Amino acid sequence: MGERTKPSGLPDSNSSPTGTKTKVNYNDPDLDNIRSLERENEAADILAKNGFKIEQNPKVENTLKTQIIK
Repeated sequence: MGERTKPSGLPDSNSSPTGTKTKVNYNDPDLDNIRSLERENEAADILAKNGFKIEQNPKVENTLKTQIIK
């Protein structure tokens, strides 16, 4: 198994990701889409609170993914 990415900071329950949260369309008939976008936002929050520097939806051309910044 390869090396795991380690947090760059200490855990902080008040920390949150930078950037903008992914918008969830609760009118989407596909419940899997709603659930996956909610999980994306939850994962970014959890990682940020555990010491990772997270920028959600960075303004980089051709990408809409959560980035882990070392």
